Amino acid sequence: MKKIVNWKLFFLLTTVSVVTGVMVMPFTYALAPLPDNAPLQIIIPVQIAQTLVLGALASFFGLFLARHIGFGAPILEGITGGEKRKGTTYPS
Repeated sequence: MKKIVNWKLFFLLTTVSVVTGVMVMPFTYALAPLPDNAPLQIIIPVQIAQTLVLGALASFFGLFLARHIGFGAPILEGITGGEKRKGTTYPS
C-alpha cells in the first residue's frame, strides 16, 4: 500500500511549527499587548492549539501535494526515513 505522506516528516514539521509558534508569542504580545482583563490561561492554550491545527494542515497538504507534483524535501526525508542519500553527509 502506498503511503499518503511521510508521517515521520509530517510530525517533525508539525512539531517545529508549534515550537516556533510558541517562541513567537512573547514578541506578538509585546507588539500588541492584551487588555488587562484578558484571561491568559485561556488565550495561550487556544493559540497553541490553533498553531497546532494550522501547522498540521499545512504540513499534511504540503507533503501530499509535493508528492503528486514531484517536489520533496530529500534531506529531511532522508533524515526521517533513516536512509542516507547519495552524496549527502549527515553530522553524527
